[in-house]
Amino acid sequence: MVLPQGWTGSLQIFHNDITFILQDEIEIAPNFSDDVSVLGPKTRYKMEDGGYEVIRNNEGIRRFVWKHLNDVNRVLH
Repeated sequence: MVLPQGWTGSLQIFHNDITFILQDEIEIAPNFSDDVSVLGPKTRYKMEDGGYEVIRNNEGIRRFVWKHLNDVNRVLH
């Protein structure tokens, strides 16, 4: 999909529509013009021993990656 070229206000209408659709997720998914970014967690959950926290059920996945992927999934839905 593309915005029609030459139509006055089409970008602003699109921006307002996306802002309305993502209003509950606006803290993690700010939009600028036609781009929507999903921001990662503010921390990497670094532990005192220098490692990173992992999720409880799978020690191969770090907690900050798990949280970010859940945020991406929520925005895409």
